[in-house]
Amino acid sequence: MEVLVFENLKSVGYTLWNKKQPLTRKHIDMVMTEYSKFHAISFAMKDQQPEKFEELSTGLTDVFKMFMDTMDIESMFGKSFDDLYDVLKGDLDDNTLMTWKNFKNQIKHVFEDMCEQPDTNKVITHGDCWNNNFMYKHAANNETLPVKVAILDWQIAKYFSPICDLSYFLFACISKEDIEDLDEILKVYHKSLTSYLNKMGTDSNVYPLDTFLADWKKYCKYGVTMSSMLFKICATDKDEVVDIAQMAESGQNFEDTFSYEVKDKTSFKNRARHVNDIVAKIMTSNEEEIHSWLKGIFTEENVDDFSVQILGNSEKGDGYVGDIVFVRLTSARPPKEYNLVLKCSKRSQVLRETAPVKEAFINEVYIYNTVLPVFTQFQLEHGIDNPFDSFPRCYGKFTSDDMEVIVFENLKSVGYTLWNKKQPLTRNHIDMVMTEYSKFHAISFAMKDQQPEKFEELSTGLTDVFKMFMDKMDMESMFGRSFDDVYDLLKGDLDDNTLTTWKNFKNQIKYIFNDMGKEPDTKKVITHGDCWNNNFMFKHARDNELLPVKVAILDWQIAKYSSPILDLSYFLFSCISKDDIEDLDEILRLYHESLTSYLSKMGSDSSAYPFDTFLEDWKKYSRYGIAMSSLLFKICATDKDEVIDIVQVAENGQDFGEAFLYEVKDKTSFKNRARHVVKYVVENARRKRPKAEIVRCWLSRQWRYSGGRSTYYYFGAQKVFCVQPKERMALMPDEDFEGDFLEMQENNHGITNAASAALY
Repeated sequence: MEVLVFENLKSVGYTLWNKKQPLTRKHIDMVMTEYSKFHAISFAMKDQQPEKFEELSTGLTDVFKMFMDTMDIESMFGKSFDDLYDVLKGDLDDNTLMTWKNFKNQIKHVFEDMCEQPDTNKVITHGDCWNNNFMYKHAANNETLPVKVAILDWQIAKYFSPICDLSYFLFACISKEDIEDLDEILKVYHKSLTSYLNKMGTDSNVYPLDTFLADWKKYCKYGVTMSSMLFKICATDKDEVVDIAQMAESGQNFEDTFSYEVKDKTSFKNRARHVNDIVAKIMTSNEEEIHSWLKGIFTEENVDDFSVQILGNSEKGDGYVGDIVFVRLTSARPPKEYNLVLKCSKRSQVLRETAPVKEAFINEVYIYNTVLPVFTQFQLEHGIDNPFDSFPRCYGKFTSDDMEVIVFENLKSVGYTLWNKKQPLTRNHIDMVMTEYSKFHAISFAMKDQQPEKFEELSTGLTDVFKMFMDKMDMESMFGRSFDDVYDLLKGDLDDNTLTTWKNFKNQIKYIFNDMGKEPDTKKVITHGDCWNNNFMFKHARDNELLPVKVAILDWQIAKYSSPILDLSYFLFSCISKDDIEDLDEILRLYHESLTSYLSKMGSDSSAYPFDTFLEDWKKYSRYGIAMSSLLFKICATDKDEVIDIVQVAENGQDFGEAFLYEVKDKTSFKNRARHVVKYVVENARRKRPKAEIVRCWLSRQWRYSGGRSTYYYFGAQKVFCVQPKERMALMPDEDFEGDFLEMQENNHGITNAASAALY
């Protein structure tokens, strides 16, 4: 244990203020003055003794972050915002309450990213600025007139923006009357700070008033978030306080400490009600920032005079490297409303340094600004009456040093919805997406035929962002774990031979992501790339919610130049039902039929991608979809509260693959998405797998063998060194490899396309 010994301030006349009552203005001014002096010392030392101050500040431990890392902060603080929303229903108007409630969507940003920008003005802060961490000595003849204050509990002191101290203290302790005078309180603090700086010989311009006020707008969200919990704590009676040691010893989550019901609802309301108006103003400042993003974009729409209203944010799990903000833009001249979706990249500096966040957004901008307009024009030139246009309108982009924003129309406002990811798509949905992919892919084939130089320029402008992600992680471990998870999950549901064959498929992971499709004769197109459930929105018939009439394909960040089979196999294996997978051959035939029809309409010969070549490519490259689906089964069965925050993973120095190493609660959905795909893949692998491709896959792993008996095989003029199959069965790609290999030995003269295999 650890013990700190202090003087007893009560013995010299100090007392705590009743936590159920907000502080008086005199108390507020006194604490703000003391904080101004305390913060000023940091600024002065950084100016006059920078090395000594750096040594001092780097000796601090961010204990608050250590606490946050042990709990689900979004859940804990989100519950606080929800509690306040519920308790103030009927006391405040619905718009104000919804603005408050929506603030919880910023929790992660507040605690993880907000103060990490390199230009943040920082000082050594107190850290824990609520009522019970201040003791006051009052005038002998006036118990409400403070003459001295002592600041207690410095356990979570750290190097941080001074605004975090100020906003935490003010929002947790201020009265209804004094919050109306908040601007003046802030100016008094700053005046005291500059005066103290001058006394210590430092120029007051080290922290000018305009910079201080700009910082307040940015960082006071910290105090809003902290106060959401402090309102409850300040209204809590002694007999309601939960014993944190008891909770820890009983194995409960730390955040459960604050999941109790407060008896004194009146105090709870009185501490919280007046802070809501300030929150609305803070949200308005966010709207001002968004207004600045949109101003340049909507100038091209001849919209200059407009207002912005934030309608909400995406939920946890909706995006790994980006967040979504829903906005309504109202134009005064001309009078018009725009319902928008702002796709915003993560601002975490650590994530941006360790993952291709910027590159992903730039690649998507390239698709919307360059590829899709060229494709649209090409179709227009050929008079296509039902063109590929299954994507949302993109109004433009905004970029800065630490973030990228792409602005789209909000498809929900025109009747589009996401399909429930826990349910496979219906056959009507499958056919619709496959038809749109056939048109999209056909444009690449037609342009390569008719405008080869232009198409080459277009395709070479793409960045292989997926490969950049793969290079940042241990893909064999991540996808290998996915195959293992499915294997473990389906034990008892499928026979052992089927499951073993499935599990052994993971031996091909490196080949699939590094080598597959690099043959010079591979048929390639510009692909969508990210073909899972949540990247499709459907508009349905008015009288039938299961009948899609239109689809929009979203999220083009990992679009690249590759085999069309990658799109098809990824989509089908991650979205198809048990019934429809039995009809997969027909689904593929309909795709190809639509593709050749579209090629003909654009004036290109359907032989650009013959059916037999397409089927051979499916046999070769559909394993990409198998590998991707091994991970997507889990993602589709995952509840929102199970999603791991990729920013937290990055900032903890973990491999990105660890973001997917969680246990899924909904095992039934997991099984139902995986079972029929595993069964189909295994049953068809032996029947359809090209023999030469097996050798290529096997040899690409560059297995060595020393000692024992070996055999040389000749494929054309190439001499290939192989070991006896029966001696290496544990390393074969699948259990039926031996039969395939022996068949090849008997017919080796007919196999000439193995020349691309790795040779020893």
